Amino acid sequence: MKRHYLFSVTAATILSLITCRLIMLLHHPHLKVLSEAAYGITCGRPHWQVYQNRLLGPYSVKYLSEWFSQPFLYTFIALTICLIFMMIYLALFLLFKLTNSWEDALKYTLLMTALFIIVQDRVYLYLWDFFELITGLLLCYGILSRKNVFYFILLFCLAIFNKESALFIGVWLIIDALLTDSQSEKHRYFLRWDKWLRLVTGGLMIAAGIVIVEMIRNTLFIRATGFIQQAGPGDGTGSMVHFKFFRNIYFLAKEMMQPDISLNFIIPLILLTIIPLFLIYHIKYSDGLILKLIILCALHFLVILCFGAIMETRVFIALIPYIVMIKAACEMRSPRSRG
Repeated sequence: MKRHYLFSVTAATILSLITCRLIMLLHHPHLKVLSEAAYGITCGRPHWQVYQNRLLGPYSVKYLSEWFSQPFLYTFIALTICLIFMMIYLALFLLFKLTNSWEDALKYTLLMTALFIIVQDRVYLYLWDFFELITGLLLCYGILSRKNVFYFILLFCLAIFNKESALFIGVWLIIDALLTDSQSEKHRYFLRWDKWLRLVTGGLMIAAGIVIVEMIRNTLFIRATGFIQQAGPGDGTGSMVHFKFFRNIYFLAKEMMQPDISLNFIIPLILLTIIPLFLIYHIKYSDGLILKLIILCALHFLVILCFGAIMETRVFIALIPYIVMIKAACEMRSPRSRG
């Protein structure tokens, strides 16, 4: 066991270094722009007002740069590297706790890292994308290990200051309360007290999250600094919801009909095809808990499709924890793994 542990940690370290190298090669020309995007949030001048509530990463850079008396850009790069190591080590240890196998944990960590690299956008990779992957890993781990409601409350208190996708923690509590895990529960006319607790807590999380996000956007925001020609209707506003489904379809179709040398449509098209097929395929290996996680992933996927800019493929980073954890959990429960 100790030998497997040392090998896995060493492999994760090497994997982290390789990932850092690839990310820096890809985003090196844009590091100044990305650091300015983070800095803008700390002074009320984000690219778009909808970014203003994503405080966790930018303010971490701000306080670390002041603490160590280093330029904001250098601290931004250092934190980016640290977050890459953090997400890979965290994935390894959480997956080990779920699978009880260092080999399996390393295998799924490799899968997570490969997906993270595949969905990289040509330009943009924000600090909140890293934190969203990390909080997503913690969410899926909490679901599959059946953590109590206080675990999700603590996670929500952290995640809501990173990105509004923290609302899916509340959505999970509602799904978990309303959908039953066993046949015996299906015949109950009333929810148990713990189900009521999750239902009420989930609803309060969603309501509180919306209030917090809108309050931060309206209080801290001064003006947007994004390129106006890239904005769509409503992109510069603080509204919680910007419906982009038809615009996503339009840009995807345009890229397919008039492709440039980068073939930017390939990754969104593949993801839009593969992710639904992946979820449908794994339903047959799922028990009640995994099925609820698949439903949560499907809802998140639909929200990205309707309200995210899918041509910025980094938006699919949010789905990586679901895919990796669902795959690991289903393989653990498949007849082949038990046989």
